[in-house]
Amino acid sequence: MNKDACPSPSTPTSPGLPSPSPPPMPPSTKYLMIFSVAGSALLPTFQSGCLTVALPTIQKSLNIDEANLQWPLTAYSLTYGCFLLLSGRLADIFGRRLLFLLGNIWFVIVSIAVAFAPNPTSFIILMALLGLGPATFTPAGVGLFGATFEGETRAKAFAAIGVGQPLGGIMGLVLGGFLCQTAASWRSFFWVQAGCGLVFIVLGWFSLPLDDMPDDDTTAKRVGRIDWVGAFLITTALALFNFSLAGGPSAPQGWRTPYIPVLLCISIILFAGFLWWEHTREKLGKSVMIPLSIFRVRHVGILLAVVLAAWWSFNSIMYFSTLYYQSVLLLNPIQTSLRFIPLAIAGTCLNIAAGFLVSRARPHYLIIGGLLGSSIGAILFAVIDVHASYWSMALLVMILIAGPDLAYCVCNIQVCAAVDKQSQSLAGGLFAATTRIGTSIGLALTSTISTAVSDRFLSGHPSLLASSPSVLLKGYRAAGWVCFAAAAIAIVMTAFGLHNMPIVIEADVESYEMGEGRHKQMPQAHAKLGGEV
Repeated sequence: MNKDACPSPSTPTSPGLPSPSPPPMPPSTKYLMIFSVAGSALLPTFQSGCLTVALPTIQKSLNIDEANLQWPLTAYSLTYGCFLLLSGRLADIFGRRLLFLLGNIWFVIVSIAVAFAPNPTSFIILMALLGLGPATFTPAGVGLFGATFEGETRAKAFAAIGVGQPLGGIMGLVLGGFLCQTAASWRSFFWVQAGCGLVFIVLGWFSLPLDDMPDDDTTAKRVGRIDWVGAFLITTALALFNFSLAGGPSAPQGWRTPYIPVLLCISIILFAGFLWWEHTREKLGKSVMIPLSIFRVRHVGILLAVVLAAWWSFNSIMYFSTLYYQSVLLLNPIQTSLRFIPLAIAGTCLNIAAGFLVSRARPHYLIIGGLLGSSIGAILFAVIDVHASYWSMALLVMILIAGPDLAYCVCNIQVCAAVDKQSQSLAGGLFAATTRIGTSIGLALTSTISTAVSDRFLSGHPSLLASSPSVLLKGYRAAGWVCFAAAAIAIVMTAFGLHNMPIVIEADVESYEMGEGRHKQMPQAHAKLGGEV
């Protein structure tokens, strides 16, 4: 399939091709669609928040060994992060509405099953299966917004997704902590999230646009357009990479545990093999999992690097803030979750502001503004006074570290603008996968440095225990400085690499595609996405 085979918006509709101009969507349907997709974006963070605060209760209920306590969250995160790219590709081929609804249906069914888990093994396995739900509906939802909306409506839609994430996390922390104290206990919040998922399925069924597929595009043809070898290589590489990074700090011998470096090396080899495979198939004009030419699009490579560093800083400081509250200040889960409420409020406000400003302000100003807040928050965390009141320092940390939420909408829109409408879910999967990789790398390296600093302090103070707040605090302060460095690197990359990135609004889409933002080879990359097997 060559470049000329791809229809452009100006190409008249011919038999067998989808209509390029769907009828306008009524405002009520538009708002229901935004609520359905943005509401679904709330579910993964709601789940993580509930599980984080409820793990001690679940441990007692199911008699989970201390050594296996991290596995429910790890298993959920692994499947969630590893299948994002494949799901995005499948959504672009088989239909975004179909994959969005299937992902939500899966999430509801498995959530109900988790609520009945009788033992640790079944609980961990079901948590791994649960992660497939958001891995499926997340890129499909982003693709629906990217392909359906334009201009300020698109900005508001992406901002709504951004709002859902911090709200979901804090709702999960607060509601999870509350429900764990009731007779319903931890199993009840799986029923709650299943009920929410069912509501979003019903709303999506009535509001999401039908998948616009050519009449002669059979299922067999669509299956043939999937690069199965590339899908296997990238999914396996992501799984082993995330597993080794997540398991390294807690392995029996830490990073020296034999299987950790072995799996890490295998994942790197698989990544290299994936890049070679995709490059070879793209040169031959065959179907690919990810067209590598997308990284030659102006700004895309640097933009994804900024996203990786920003989410490294954000999620790491979130993680260590939780440890600080519980292990240094010795607060209980409910007290800890209440201290994160300002973070959710700040994140919501920043996402709303981003939806308004993204079509009015230069993108790099918004990204740098958010990252400056994140970096200052990390510094405050690194020098925090444990004797000071929450209102004098910790509150500022909670507000400032929400900075990347200002960049979320901007970065997501820019990545989706770099590809055509037929590849919007793939772009959404690529963006989400980058945030997951940044989180995995960030937590692994930041935790390693934090542990090393605490161990060094402990060796000089043998009278203390490894679990002493003073020992842990040394490592947590080091973690704060690492998070500051990650945010600072992201600021530098933005200032020098993204300073001429255009504002993406409806009036600028054509100019962006013709050279200001999108690389001239992107139509060719799209041809290869649907090329020969």
